[in-house]
Amino acid sequence: GPLFISDTNGNKVFRRTTKTSDFGSGSFDFELADELLFGRWRIRATVGGIESERTFEVKRYVLPAFKVEAALDRTFYAPGQPIKASVVARYFHGAPVANARVKVEDVTGRTDEQGRFEASIKLPKQYGTELTRGDADVRLEVEVTDGADRTESTVARTVVSRDALKVWVLPEGGAVVKGEANRFFIVTAYPDGALAKATLSFGDREIESTGV
Repeated sequence: GPLFISDTNGNKVFRRTTKTSDFGSGSFDFELADELLFGRWRIRATVGGIESERTFEVKRYVLPAFKVEAALDRTFYAPGQPIKASVVARYFHGAPVANARVKVEDVTGRTDEQGRFEASIKLPKQYGTELTRGDADVRLEVEVTDGADRTESTVARTVVSRDALKVWVLPEGGAVVKGEANRFFIVTAYPDGALAKATLSFGDREIESTGV
């Protein structure tokens, strides 16, 4: 299906229709104009009748004072499960940003002598909506402020899902044809999008799947 990119005012600035590979992936190039609106842009794609949407930030580039990295202990989480975030702040010449103020969502503290900080954030037990079947994308805002009162930030992204494994059954032509033999594609994947090996049962039959 088509893919759209909209700017912060909702103006559609890019449209592309492309075919995905046998593994369900595809790619495209999009070049930003010299004159554009800064803010949160939106990308929307439709594949096999399933629509997905993501946002991304477009802003003026400013040379940062230091680099902040944030890593999470998992690629996806269940509702109510704690997220363990590891933050590392370093100046570009390699020295750690020691004893700096850190904020990861509502958790605050200071980096150690190696410029590191560990945070544990517990997710709510209820997440997402019935429309998304309890799934949601989560953004963790991370801010680090050094001794010179310079603040740099980053975002750690993850997925929350009440299902440990996702299964999609897609008819070859996009719809089931009554009275005809229909061919179906079955996709098994983890909530983070990685294809999953799984055993599929159909009555007394079992099929081994590598994802598709």
